[in-house]
Parts: sequence; C-alpha cells; structure tokens
Amino acid sequence: MERLTKYFSHRYAPRWLILGIDTCIVLVAVIGAALLRFNFNLNADFFDHLVFDAFVVAGVRLCFFVVFRTYSGIIRFTSLEDGQRIFKALVSGTLVLLSFNMVSYLATGSFLISTAILIIEFLATISMMFGFRVGVKLIYHKLLKQSETDKTSRKVLIYGAGKSGLITKHAIDTDGEVSYELVGFVDDDPDKRFKRLEGLTIYNTAKDFEAIFEQHNVDLLIFSI
Repeated sequence: MERLTKYFSHRYAPRWLILGIDTCIVLVAVIGAALLRFNFNLNADFFDHLVFDAFVVAGVRLCFFVVFRTYSGIIRFTSLEDGQRIFKALVSGTLVLLSFNMVSYLATGSFLISTAILIIEFLATISMMFGFRVGVKLIYHKLLKQSETDKTSRKVLIYGAGKSGLITKHAIDTDGEVSYELVGFVDDDPDKRFKRLEGLTIYNTAKDFEAIFEQHNVDLLIFSI
C-alpha cells in the first residue's frame, strides 16, 4: 500500500487523458439523455439522431473544455477553482447549444437538438465530471491515510489556527512521504479555544499548551503564523 501511494504521489495524469475522459463522460451523458428522451425505443431514427446529437454536443463541449482549461488541474487535488472552471465551461456550452436550437427553430421551424436531451445531458455531465474528480480525490486520500497508518507516525501540533496553519495542514495531508498524525492547532486567540478547524480542535496557548503535549505525546510543533 505504501509503495502504491508513493508511486502515484509522484505521477500526474496527462492533460490529454483528462480531456479524453471528460469527452467520454459527455458522450455517455448524451447517450443516456437520448435513451430517456426516446423512452429506450432503439429504432433507426433513434440512432440517426444519436450520432448527430453526440457529434454536435461533444464538439461544443470539447471547445469550451479547451477554452476554460478544465483539464489543467491535478485531479487528486481538485479545488473550488477547478469546480468553477467546469461549471463555467458547461454552462457556456449549454447556452451555445440552446442558441443553435433557437436559430434552427427560427430558420426551419424545428429544433436542432431536443431541448430535453440538452437539459438531461447538462445535468448528467456536470454530475459525472464532479463525481469523477471527487472520487479520485477521496480514493487517493484514503490510500494516503492507509499508508500513513502502516508507518510509525509522529504526532504533530500546528501553532497558528489561521490561513498559514491551514496551508500547513493541507501540505501534510497531501504529502504521501510524510508520516505525521495531526493532533490539532494551538493559537493565542482565546475566542478560538476548543473550536474546530477542518476536523481538528483548536487549543489555547496559555491554557492548554503543556497539557496537550503531555496528553497526546506530541513529537513535533510546527510554527505556522
């Protein structure tokens, strides 16, 4: 387990692979949306529509994935910023597709692609893209924690329950080569005492410092202020 975690900690999925997976997600979403729209009636007309719809939707989605660089983030470290890029790309693409529909209706009296398919595809795509990234992140962190339990961990207390302290915590959480067990935060601000920050308790420097060291057998104090 430790070797597996260490192996993946130093390797990142190439951007073309992420872009390819996202495009496949779009195709799966289009197929699912078309099946629902046509009540799983698999006739020749269905397949004609499906090929055209998949080509147009995937083409538009791919363009906006490139424009908003949805593939640029590291999957196992997916952040709010990555989520915003995905959301903007999908919303922009959907608006363009709906615009195509409007122009087609005004010109020919019929929609280019079923509006129901576009709505279902959008909801399915955004769910699967977020689910894929969150799933990879959760699996990685689970492997990381399992790897750390196999080692002799050093108990760590972070001095500073602010932005710097959080950065330090995230660095420890995502580094597969360290074997630290986070005990909590310690801070001078009395108003923060016994509050929780990302699952860890905040202790007060004046009132709890010595007791925490003795109670938890803290091995290392990291200053992050």
